[in-house]
Amino acid sequence: TPQVGGPQAGGGMLIVFAASKGEFAINPKRVRQAGGTQKERMTATILSTVKVLIVDDHRSYAEALSLAVSIEPGFESIGSVPDVMSAITTVLEQRPDVVIIDWQLPVVDGVEGVRRLLVADPRLKLVMITGHADASLRRLAALAGASAFLAKESSISEILQAVRDAMNGDAFIDVTADANEDTMSALSLT
Repeated sequence: TPQVGGPQAGGGMLIVFAASKGEFAINPKRVRQAGGTQKERMTATILSTVKVLIVDDHRSYAEALSLAVSIEPGFESIGSVPDVMSAITTVLEQRPDVVIIDWQLPVVDGVEGVRRLLVADPRLKLVMITGHADASLRRLAALAGASAFLAKESSISEILQAVRDAMNGDAFIDVTADANEDTMSALSLT
């Protein structure tokens, strides 16, 4: 149920909706004044929170990445888990939007983890990170359904951009993950 807030800077009211992905707000006056299509105007004014789960058995890396996600505006970290089975349980209970998953995990590797997580929740976006990046692994990740593939050495801003791209339906491939540019241009994640 929408709730109407008080007057906003620049005039107008703010309408706040509660949704499965968190709250989002619409300023109707800004929507009317904005150019572009109705969808573009609505997209420009909606603020939502992207829920992210980290799957990595390296605890310090997972905790650091989880902290970085939690302090980024528009993101919420729902924590980290060390393996695919724990990830599936967490996905079913907490319904994240994006899962950042390492390739090298105990029992079930990240590629198989991507497949299993998509069976558990087909709407998920999956970002694979690895310290062992190569073209064949990137191809396997893409075929399994990963939206993005990055080297673990990627910066926090690159990882967060990959999450944003995944949420927008765009593929993201870290060019530092493989030096062979011919392989990079031939591979397309969709």
